[in-house]
Amino acid sequence: MIGKTQGVFQHLIIIFLLLAAVWVSAAERASFGMIVKPVSDEYARFIGLDGPEGAYVVSTPASGGLRPGDVILKVDDAPIKTPADLQEVIRVHQPGDQVQLMIARGKERVQISYALKSAASSGAGFRPGQAARMPSGLGSFPTIESRDFEKEVLKSERPVLAYFYANWCVPCKTYLPIMQEIGQQHADVKIVGIDVDKSRDIVNRYGISGILPAVILFNGGREIDKVMRVSKKALVDGLLTKIRKDGDEIEVFPSIGKGHWITDVAFIKDSGWLTSRDSDQTIFIWDYRQGALVRTYRAVKSALSPNGAYAALADKNRTAIAVVDIAKQKQSLIQTKLFIEKLAISPFGNAIAGFGAEQNGRFSVNIWTPDNRLIRSIPVDPENNPLMVQFAFSPDGASFALSTLNKLEFFATENWERKTVVTMKGAARVLQFTSDSRAILAPGVDENLVDLQGRKTRGIGGRTVVGRPDARLLIVDNGDNSFRLMSDKSGGTGLRFAGHRAPVNAGAVGDAVRWLASGSSDGTVRLWDPATGDEMVQLLAFGNGEWIVITPEGYYNASARGHEFLNIRRGSRVYGMDQFYDVFYRPDIVSAKLKGDPIAGLVTLTVEEAIKNPPPAVQISFLPDRTGDAKVKVCYRVQSTGGGIGEVRLFQNGKLIKSDGFYREVASQDMMATLKLTQLDGGTVYRDMRSLTIREKQSPGAVVLRAKGDVFEECLEMETIAGENEIGLAAFNASNTVQSAMSTARFLSTRATDEPHLYILAVGIDRYRDASINLKYAAKDARDFLAQLADKAKTIYKPDNIHLTRLIDERAGKSDILKAVEKLASEVKHGDSFIFFNASHGLLLQSQYYIVTGSFDGSLNRSESLISSNEIVEMSKKIKSLSQLYIFDTCHAGGVDAIVSGLYDARMSVLAKKMGLHIYASAGSVETALDGYQGNGLFTHALLEGLKNGAAVDKDKSGAVTVKSLGIYARETTREISNKLGHPQTPLMINFGKDSRLFEVR
Repeated sequence: MIGKTQGVFQHLIIIFLLLAAVWVSAAERASFGMIVKPVSDEYARFIGLDGPEGAYVVSTPASGGLRPGDVILKVDDAPIKTPADLQEVIRVHQPGDQVQLMIARGKERVQISYALKSAASSGAGFRPGQAARMPSGLGSFPTIESRDFEKEVLKSERPVLAYFYANWCVPCKTYLPIMQEIGQQHADVKIVGIDVDKSRDIVNRYGISGILPAVILFNGGREIDKVMRVSKKALVDGLLTKIRKDGDEIEVFPSIGKGHWITDVAFIKDSGWLTSRDSDQTIFIWDYRQGALVRTYRAVKSALSPNGAYAALADKNRTAIAVVDIAKQKQSLIQTKLFIEKLAISPFGNAIAGFGAEQNGRFSVNIWTPDNRLIRSIPVDPENNPLMVQFAFSPDGASFALSTLNKLEFFATENWERKTVVTMKGAARVLQFTSDSRAILAPGVDENLVDLQGRKTRGIGGRTVVGRPDARLLIVDNGDNSFRLMSDKSGGTGLRFAGHRAPVNAGAVGDAVRWLASGSSDGTVRLWDPATGDEMVQLLAFGNGEWIVITPEGYYNASARGHEFLNIRRGSRVYGMDQFYDVFYRPDIVSAKLKGDPIAGLVTLTVEEAIKNPPPAVQISFLPDRTGDAKVKVCYRVQSTGGGIGEVRLFQNGKLIKSDGFYREVASQDMMATLKLTQLDGGTVYRDMRSLTIREKQSPGAVVLRAKGDVFEECLEMETIAGENEIGLAAFNASNTVQSAMSTARFLSTRATDEPHLYILAVGIDRYRDASINLKYAAKDARDFLAQLADKAKTIYKPDNIHLTRLIDERAGKSDILKAVEKLASEVKHGDSFIFFNASHGLLLQSQYYIVTGSFDGSLNRSESLISSNEIVEMSKKIKSLSQLYIFDTCHAGGVDAIVSGLYDARMSVLAKKMGLHIYASAGSVETALDGYQGNGLFTHALLEGLKNGAAVDKDKSGAVTVKSLGIYARETTREISNKLGHPQTPLMINFGKDSRLFEVR
């Protein structure tokens, strides 16, 4: 098995090596006539080899004595360490020569005499791994490799079409004339070929998922769009319209293909969860009501049950199987005697099928119960290439189908008797039961629809849509990456669903689910309205743990860095979603869309409206490479590109040090005064956001303090910090809706490092002037956190350099907190660290987050008792420290539902990004706050446990607990305990600043 760095194509071809001499006078050359691959570490251990040596036989001629699964260790006296060694030993032989092979067949070592074949007998067709026969340079346009990619593509003055192909790929040769015709018609476009086997770094970077040929259009050094499976000229013509002057289409798109293609999707009944599985064997659990990734299961080999409720996961050695009840999060373990190649699991989780090699070298399909009992073993004929073996459970769990070369078998799972054997022609590429469990779909064979009695017909093709046993629903590919939804009653027609950029492989519906789900080779799962064909959202998970859920309007929910994989294109211009983060990161809108609610009342701005006013261009003037001065002069220039100039933000080492914009307070004081804190439930917040939308339609972004015209230049003196200084500059358009790409410059300060100081401001409020909202543990939380962190921090800071400020109850009014901040602003230096801890009530109103201070008397008076997110930003700017952490353990009197949590996420994330800092934020209900946990609020309890157990937090054994590692530990601990208590709570850990140490682990 090859490593994951080469795994993009392993499910398509497993990087086969056809062992023949170089293609010259093939009739006179000798060949082994077989397909081999490298031996994996795991298989070497399984059969008792000292290491991954030899050549693993994937397929072989019927005569000759070799079998799939054999490992060739020697040819005559020549040791074979890798498949390439076979090519060397064959050079001295002629067709018909007998060679002696030493092979490993399981744990046995066998010697056989093998007659070499003629290379010509291998056939003249195109085969995986065969020596190149495509014209060098693809005929009329050149092939480039990694070393030339930047020059020929990214820095090209002309638009570039990159044609991704492989020498073993038959369609790549078939569709080559399409690209040649495009080249003749569009002289202003450069076309280059990229051999996927020679340029894997490019393949991985741009997400070519294995569907070949593929084309990516580049312009100005950026990817504009891509198409997988270029089978029609119209697909490429469609790409080129996106860079023409009259191409004004606006499109939001993830960097598709950077994930692996989707093979399975299913809605888990009565759960609110959607499961998907990709070609990298990873299983994703999505909350399709909220639009968020819940959980991920990774394995070397995996399977998902037809209803998505159960998963089977092979361990890294591929000899044990974990059986997972996804909804209940329970697991059991099966120990096998197979080297597992493929898995399947029944819809009830009561039977698990595994295919692989036994230790005697033979292949079989074994069936187990979850309690590790072997039910049946089905031998597989040695003539079968392992890739030909397919098997599946029916959606009702009553049947099991096994497809091998020229044969299809049905078994009854009640007693595992073989019920039907059907003679087929060829081998199925995919095996799926119809959704009514009465027949099998077997693409790749002539008559591809076979019922349980063995009757064969020619079906319409397509893939099964799971979840509706009362109808045979199918997703049928239209050939242009769109699909139509068909049933046995649709009469050959169906509604068209367009949006995927690669073929669709899977579909799902549910009894109580209003959406249709589809999974594609473009790496996305998409939810659709089956009545209209409209796309609701895209769900995309990447191999690095990041994910995105996005609506067609551009509003999205994402992991901490998920937005980095999201782009917006208008014509030939492509923007990163990071430039729209402040406006379009809206988990609450995603949730509303998935509930089927109209979102027009929540939308202050659409992507189409925002992108009409492009962001300005920004540039930082020259800075010295190094300086010993305490201050440097930083000058910068901002120039409009047609959308004007709005707020300008300047960052130092990621932290906001200057900005000239703020979010307006749009709510009238009279309106707010009529509300009570306990009235701010999800419904109120929802209505409030809709009313805000009406007032914000004309100017939804921040307010700037001064007009700037079309060109704005400014200089300021900036204090340096010892070591590397990174200056970042970003500016918004005049309406403050689209941010420019960040411009950065760096210099090294050689000034002496000052002795570091730590400043902690802790606020805890139990007693309010309005006693009806009093809390129980907030004051104690502030005291305990302050004391425990201060004690731990002595491992880094001198005791005299740790400065503590504590504001409790009546001493924690708004004016008290702001005065404390002013005092700290005069003391804290750039190289110091600052931590703000707040345990109190919090609220969301009119797109702002507020801390409810101790002076709150029942009236929502901003000026007297509420500290807004605007004021928190100003606090962070006044305090010079470049290392700041803000912790908000707040209780929401109106309760925390999906709307509150989604908007809370959006506002806190935008706040952290704007400040360039770290934020821990946990929003709980009053009930949860009053209950507490072991003498503290739940989230603070998790933080305190992390401070006590530094070794458990420091999972990477760095010797220190950092801001990021403590946040991860506290989030997971809070989530685990809250689930057990029946009040699920997942804190937000938002990291936009550089990580820093909190204390050393000793």
